[in-house]
Amino acid sequence: MLKKVIFNKNNLYFVLIIIVGCFVRYYNFDKYGYWLDEYWGTFYLSNPELTFSGLKERIFDFGKFQHGMPEPTPIYYYYFLNIFFDNFGYTAQNGRIFSIIFSSMSLIFFFLISKIITSNFNSFVSLILITFNIFLIWEAQEARVQSFNLFLVSINLYIFCYLYFQKMTISVSTIYIISNFLMLSVHPLTGPIILANSIF
Repeated sequence: MLKKVIFNKNNLYFVLIIIVGCFVRYYNFDKYGYWLDEYWGTFYLSNPELTFSGLKERIFDFGKFQHGMPEPTPIYYYYFLNIFFDNFGYTAQNGRIFSIIFSSMSLIFFFLISKIITSNFNSFVSLILITFNIFLIWEAQEARVQSFNLFLVSINLYIFCYLYFQKMTISVSTIYIISNFLMLSVHPLTGPIILANSIF
């Protein structure tokens, strides 16, 4: 059984594409320094020395300074990054590695979504297109909320497709509801996705 899984041609292709996807996101990710807004808008705000309340206060003050109103990105992205910095080191490189990790993991979930709704061949075509998407690679190499948000969206869509096309259970439905709240907590622009799922 294990031998069949390891030497299955489709599994080998999948693993190879994922490895390549991780590589293209990681390659030269620190060639250029932070953009000014990338530093102040992410790195500075996610200082691991700050408590949750201190982080909230800094984000509020920064938003008023930059926009004349509170920072539009909710606090939870900065808090997750704050925890990552606290565990792995408060460095500029780690701010971008955080994005690379979640961008790479989203590839897996988008492939699983494709497997549910279309053929095996189309799933691999979709995976290749997402893997080599220039915009997603670029976003993965910057310390911004987009890649983390993409990961949460990919999980949410996978759970939705599982519920709609395969099996609706109370436990999976509960996880789907939680993922909706989590997405909205990280970025309010995920609202249209939830609306589209509800209409569908």
